[in-house]
Amino acid sequence: MSFGVYKPDGVTADASAYFDNLYVHAGMPVGGHAINHLLSGAWFDPATSGQGFFFDIVSSTKLFFGSWFTWTAVAGQYDWVTFQGNYSGKSDTATVPIYRSSGGMFNNPAPVTTVAVGTATFTFHSCTQGQLAFAFSGGPSGSIPLTRLTPPPPGC
Repeated sequence: MSFGVYKPDGVTADASAYFDNLYVHAGMPVGGHAINHLLSGAWFDPATSGQGFFFDIVSSTKLFFGSWFTWTAVAGQYDWVTFQGNYSGKSDTATVPIYRSSGGMFNNPAPVTTVAVGTATFTFHSCTQGQLAFAFSGGPSGSIPLTRLTPPPPGC
């Protein structure tokens, strides 16, 4: 977003402008995008189709929840993990635990066991670009570039 006042070349007189319904968010991170509810939605890495992320961010409580739909090292075996934790006020970064659930059955109330299996750090550069750095306990670690799958909502 940008706004300003235009003056033709050579004009040296003062200029003024009036803006209606202008909102400027103070405290945005330099080079990043503050985490808020407008980042909720589907995200993915275009280089790895067939897998991705879904984020649900609650600004009022600073809650960051996400699910990661991916695959194991065994071809065709899926692995769905979740993230949940709080983030700080006007930060562009959220570091949250990674959880893996097991023991459930399709459309069945069978007990499910959920355990923490690592740490994820999400950093958002804009409403459409971000980065995930992850580390599984005793397992793989790395980073994944993130791109929003659907258009950003108004105001983002």
